[in-house]
Amino acid sequence: MSREARFVDALYKQVSSPNWQGARLPDRALTRGDLSTLYVNEGLSRRPRLTNLTYGEIEQGGADLQAELSDFAATIEILVRNRILRESDTPNRIDLSDVAADVERGRMPRSLEATTTTRYYFTDLGMQFVKACQSPSPIG
Repeated sequence: MSREARFVDALYKQVSSPNWQGARLPDRALTRGDLSTLYVNEGLSRRPRLTNLTYGEIEQGGADLQAELSDFAATIEILVRNRILRESDTPNRIDLSDVAADVERGRMPRSLEATTTTRYYFTDLGMQFVKACQSPSPIG
């Protein structure tokens, strides 16, 4: 079974679990960190984690770590490109409290930092595809 197939199977089992996040199945969001944790937990990486790496860990990991990160990124890209997963970026609120005093004095900031949160969702196509690829249940 390919890496992508193993990953999607594990992802579907996690997301379709009735007690996971308490949301309706199509509304169950995953972050890239959630996806990488599942990827590692399924044995698809030789590393204990692929997120929140320190500078020292990145330096020590070298080309091997870069290859692992590239493989993970390719897996996610394949699933998004084939519409198994949907990627959604939501803008975060901009905190203007730091610049409010300057604005009151007539000084406008040159720029404000705008960030987004990226989440991933199983598409209807993705869920149906994974269900169709499941082993048949024994009748009886």
